[in-house]
Amino acid sequence: MTDQSEYSEQELEDLVIHHKKKYYDGEPEIPDEEYDRLEDLLRGMNANNAALFIVGTPVGGKVEHDPPMLSSAKASSLDEVVKWAAKIDSRSLYAGYKVDGFSLSIVYNNGVMIQASTRGNGQFGDDVSHAVLKVKDIPKTIPDQSKIDIRGELYMAISEFNRINDELLLEDQFSSPRNLAVGTMKQKDLASIANRKLHFKAFDMIGFDHDKSIHEISTTLHLWGFDPADVIHIEENSPDNIDEVFREIEQKRSELDFEIDGVIFKYNEFKDRQNAGSTEHHPKWQIAWKFASRGVWTKIEQITWQVGRTSVLTPVAEISPVEVSGAMLRRATLHNVDFVEDMNLAIGDTVSVERAGDVIPKIVDIESKGPNSVVFPTICPSCNSPVIREGVNLICTGVECRDRDVQQIIHWLKVVEIEFLGPRSVEKLYDINLIRNFADIYTLSSITLKDVLGKNGEKAYESIFERRNVQFSKFLAG
Repeated sequence: MTDQSEYSEQELEDLVIHHKKKYYDGEPEIPDEEYDRLEDLLRGMNANNAALFIVGTPVGGKVEHDPPMLSSAKASSLDEVVKWAAKIDSRSLYAGYKVDGFSLSIVYNNGVMIQASTRGNGQFGDDVSHAVLKVKDIPKTIPDQSKIDIRGELYMAISEFNRINDELLLEDQFSSPRNLAVGTMKQKDLASIANRKLHFKAFDMIGFDHDKSIHEISTTLHLWGFDPADVIHIEENSPDNIDEVFREIEQKRSELDFEIDGVIFKYNEFKDRQNAGSTEHHPKWQIAWKFASRGVWTKIEQITWQVGRTSVLTPVAEISPVEVSGAMLRRATLHNVDFVEDMNLAIGDTVSVERAGDVIPKIVDIESKGPNSVVFPTICPSCNSPVIREGVNLICTGVECRDRDVQQIIHWLKVVEIEFLGPRSVEKLYDINLIRNFADIYTLSSITLKDVLGKNGEKAYESIFERRNVQFSKFLAG
């Protein structure tokens, strides 16, 4: 029999969420009676805890959206937005961030969250209720008893994206905050979702007093604890006012800790939205004016291939130095063989380079082809072993490969949190034949490490000694 005093409310909530998800995944870990006792204990502490009300979708994990979650009409110029706005004369608009995340629908009933799902194809999305419960930025209760569907954009802050990527090797790093946010929500381990900070900007409410203006909806969302995506009221929708708001947000873009790729304009008044209606694809009462590409033209001077810990060769473009979004870039990732092949990239090409999420440099377009054709290596640049192609990747077949072995050792050190052994130190120890794999690290003496690495060697030895006992989960991850 479980005693209530064993758990805090947070611990009980985590247990209920975990076992509810396992049940709906078809992988129950405890009998129904034990699960019911956990729910009873949680209900005794807080009868309104959102974990008690979540509705699962055991068949296929699909949720139908009613009404469908539509896209936005797109505009690429002021003239297009002005033409759209003129349909309501000079009546008011609302402008907000076009967040580069992914859309969610979060349903509340009797004041408590009961289900969350992705946009999917607009008609059906994937159930992510259990994962959303771990996103601290999303209120689990609201002060309204109606059935309300709050829709918005889930995203990861650029600072959080950098923090996570900084802990990963180059080959394991994520390409953008959006991709990392999507990957996080797909995690089966709910604890890992809680450990990565995700945020939510709300942009719509279905079921809440239908005749409200966007201004009133945005104000209500804020009062309920949400972060509204709509931020600027344009009382008179003149061309000058529309352009001024767009430029204001565009200029502010570089200061934001989240990615946006444009500005969403909406008819503010309910009657204007009602009269405009929708197509099968998008509401006619809103339009997205996207920012122009921030890419800068430069030339590919060389293409190098880096061998990662899984034997995969990752292509990297060495480019003529160019400043992009305040940073001087000399290299850009080319991802894999398919990317190079599809873009037909080669040395001498003039290309457009952007910083994904204003962080990772990437090539997005070709202005002009140079004299060279695509060339892939046939031997590993590290060990000269033959290279084979598997899917989108080139793979080194070598039994011993310096760069791969070094990357595997570095990965192990990061996972088990051994300090004072950076990449250069690992390379030095490898090159003088003191280590060949991560197990060899534990055979090194304090004297040897001090002789090779100086004072850092002593600190490294202490760190190795302190972390000799490794959890099984970390061992597997390493």
